[in-house]
Amino acid sequence: GCDFARVDWHGRDLHGVSVAGADLSGANLRGANLRDARFAGVDLSNADLRDADLRGVRFAGVDIRGARFQGANFEGAELAGMDLADIGFGELNDATVRGLLGRCAGCNLRGASLSKRDLHAVSLPGCDLKDAKLAGADLQTAYLPGCDMSGADLSGANLDGAALCYRNQGDDNELRCSDLSAANLHGARLHHILECNGNRRNCTEVDAQTLRNEGHANLDGAFF
Repeated sequence: GCDFARVDWHGRDLHGVSVAGADLSGANLRGANLRDARFAGVDLSNADLRDADLRGVRFAGVDIRGARFQGANFEGAELAGMDLADIGFGELNDATVRGLLGRCAGCNLRGASLSKRDLHAVSLPGCDLKDAKLAGADLQTAYLPGCDMSGADLSGANLDGAALCYRNQGDDNELRCSDLSAANLHGARLHHILECNGNRRNCTEVDAQTLRNEGHANLDGAFF
């Protein structure tokens, strides 16, 4: 609950800090060492995190609207319940984007502009990708079970080896796939699409008919 709004911690060594419910809006954290830090319910809106070391950081319910991340290193970062819909991905290089989205559970990416980005092996379980712009994106081996991808533009995207389906761990053990209704999959590569049972290491292949039936996907023009 601390008020650190607009604090100047440029270049400071803050590795391993644990912050909950604090106001860091507008803070200057450029070049700061935040490796393995933990942030829960923190306001980082409009903060300057350019060139910051964010390796292994954990963000849960953190407000990062308007924050700047150019040159930040998100390798091994974990995000949960984050609103990323208004992040300026166009200003970030592929390494920063892939780090930011590398392990992001239940995040909001509705309408996000990620066309032609290198997103291979990202883990986005349960994320909102409705109407996202992913044309030509590299999503090879991405982990995408339980996502809302309805209306997304996936034309020409490479989804080879991606996990789009999962087994419900409840009593029914029902197979479910990410919602691909009204998604544009023309020219998309869908070789070796997977269903996973509990985690991305326990997976088996599914066929095109499964995506049609369970994901409501229009696969006209897609490649299997």
